[in-house]
Amino acid sequence: MTKRLLTLATSGAFLGLVGCATPPPPPDGGTADTGVTPADGSNPTDGGGGMERTLTYVINDLTVDETPADELTPIAGFNLDSRHSSVETTPPTPNSCEKPDSPSRLDQDQNCPMAMVDAMTGRCMSMTAMCAPGAGCRGGVDNGLPGILDAIGAAASAQFPMGLRPELRNQIRSNSISLVVRVTGVNDLTADDSVTVKVYTGYPTRTTMCDSVVTDGEYAIAADSLNTATDIESAKITFPGRIVGGRLIVSMPGMFPLPLPDIMGARLNLNLTNAQLRVNLTATGGTAGNLGGSFNGSQLLTAIQMLAPDFAMQAITIIGGFVDIERDGICSMRMAMPPRFGDIGVGLGFTLTTARTTAMSATARPAGACGGSTTTPTDGGSRG
Repeated sequence: MTKRLLTLATSGAFLGLVGCATPPPPPDGGTADTGVTPADGSNPTDGGGGMERTLTYVINDLTVDETPADELTPIAGFNLDSRHSSVETTPPTPNSCEKPDSPSRLDQDQNCPMAMVDAMTGRCMSMTAMCAPGAGCRGGVDNGLPGILDAIGAAASAQFPMGLRPELRNQIRSNSISLVVRVTGVNDLTADDSVTVKVYTGYPTRTTMCDSVVTDGEYAIAADSLNTATDIESAKITFPGRIVGGRLIVSMPGMFPLPLPDIMGARLNLNLTNAQLRVNLTATGGTAGNLGGSFNGSQLLTAIQMLAPDFAMQAITIIGGFVDIERDGICSMRMAMPPRFGDIGVGLGFTLTTARTTAMSATARPAGACGGSTTTPTDGGSRG
């Protein structure tokens, strides 16, 4: 039962979903390709002022960084609290929950030259400053996920003998969890100041080659991903975005419910707030993806109290140890009644490959289709 609690705590940490680096130019140079067919995930449409495209992808790899977060290890994620926190300064950066931020290797505008970090606030004194990880560069990434997974990995080994990092990756690769991404209104893959990004849960329709995510695979959009169950354009998760130097950047943070691997026979969906997404985008896929956000520790505790009430006291200790972002001036008040916590930052890396979608949505995975299971989705996450 202790393992159950630790697994639930990890799940919450896992789910709680910005910086522009200097990505390589897209292989196609961002030029319009009027020969694109729906088979490669594209749907050309007449945009009135030229050819607009809708590009459809599926996440084919989702990774958690291999090492715990620290100031010297570049990791995925974003600067969610606008601070560049350090515990090596005297005193530590204020309002940082005494957790160091990490530098970003994916989006260098999440970092700030140390000489430009205000010692009193931990904020960067320039809105445009950025730097590559290394000496003289302080990161701002808030991501407690690697440390959480490392801390509970041994305790959860009965359910996840290979570890939680590879298990999450395997859930994507084996089609148990499928996240479809559609980018609409694309005029130029190098520079486009207005596109729309839609994210859905999908069900593969194929029954073969189930041990990997195939290029141009077909997916039925899950009806519960839509505001109108019969209209796949009505995605609940919709972000306005732009393309800069071949990199897709979500321009307005929002909420992202990310499904986790099956936990104790149920699938948890946890909501990331301040959700942000970036990826180097081409007509054939996406690389160097960065997905991030945060979830609230108090809301995670409430979920654990509902799912495993006998272990609420242990959950209080576990959650309090990983909060890295203040909320309403609070990091951790374990002895309060009820206990109150700030937020925990999360970051994941991902890649994309092209996909196709069926015209009709689906309320369940097609019989015999890849990734099938008997688990029931459960809301085990943040609700605010």
